[in-house]
Order: sequence, then C-alpha cells, then structure tokens
Amino acid sequence: MLQHQGVLARQRNQLDRATRLYQQALRRFQEAGDTEGVMQTYNLLGVAEQNAGRLAEARAWYGKSREIAEQLQDQPSLGAAAQNIGIVCQMEGEAARKRGDEPAARQHFEEARHSIEDSLKIEQARNNKPAEADSWSQLARIHLLLGDLAAAERHAHAAARSANPSASRKPSRVTTPFAKSPKLAATPVPRRVGQETR
Repeated sequence: MLQHQGVLARQRNQLDRATRLYQQALRRFQEAGDTEGVMQTYNLLGVAEQNAGRLAEARAWYGKSREIAEQLQDQPSLGAAAQNIGIVCQMEGEAARKRGDEPAARQHFEEARHSIEDSLKIEQARNNKPAEADSWSQLARIHLLLGDLAAAERHAHAAARSANPSASRKPSRVTTPFAKSPKLAATPVPRRVGQETR
C-alpha cells in the first residue's frame, strides 16, 4: 500500500513525499523479513532519487537492490538493477561533461556501458526482447556519447531488431537517428521491478 502511494506521489512529482512513503514501506518490509519487498523498495527509492536529480543516492539504492537480486538469484530484478545503474552512470557522465570534466565523463560512460552490457546479457538469456531492445538502445546512446558512432549505429540497429524481430535483418544505413545526429538527448526511463517498476 505504501509503495503504491509512493508511486502516485512520484507520478505527481511529489518526490520528497514519495521518498518518505518508500522509507516507511522499507521499514515494514525489513521488520517482516520480506527480502523481495525490500529489494523492490530499494529500486523505487532509486527511481525517486534519480527523478530528483540525486544521482549518487539513486545509484546507491539501485546497488542495494542489485545485491539482493543477486542473493535471490532474481534475474528480472538483476537485469533491471543493472539497467538502472547504467542509466544513472550515463547521467553522471553527462553532468561531468557539462561541467567540463571530460575524464570523469568518460569514466562514467564506461561504467554505464559495463552495467548495461550486464543487463543485456541477462535479458538475452531470458529471451526478453523488449528489455533486450531497451539495453541495445541504451548502449547506442552511450556509444554515441563516447564518440563511437559506428558502435552506436550497430547497437541502434540491434535495438530495432530486438523490438521487431520480424523486421529485415539487413538494416538501412539511415534508419536511425544515430546515423545523422552528432548529439543525442538521452531520455532514459528507469526499468521497473515487479508491478510498478516496469
């Protein structure tokens, strides 16, 4: 119940209220020994912090969610946490680039790439084509930010194939925004765990 109220508050951009509700839910799940509920609430706290622009806090919550997913061997949650961590790393890289700190930006982009690649492997093993397409698309954005346009285009085509497996396997050279755009405005949406988090 508290999670759902938090989701509604977050959707209304009441991020501090959402965080308070998630914290209450977290305490209750911890008291009840509900590890899965704790894991999902960590993810929700990460989403709220990310939406508030508190990227370090978001990454920490996603990391906690990922640790529990590993313990539970919960592949869907593990894939979602890896994707979310990758998105936050990408956002941290963009912020570093905006500050003029290119070495830090590149480091964050590389961390993002590794995390998204982890998510991709999990989703491929699960044969989850929509999530696989999300990971390929995110990798395309990251490679674009790293200046590797060829890799960005390859990943964009892979995203399109994953999203629509019946489409032609031979991509056109100009079917993606990556083929023409020197810059891409990333609009990552955190992946969701369970009912709320997708």
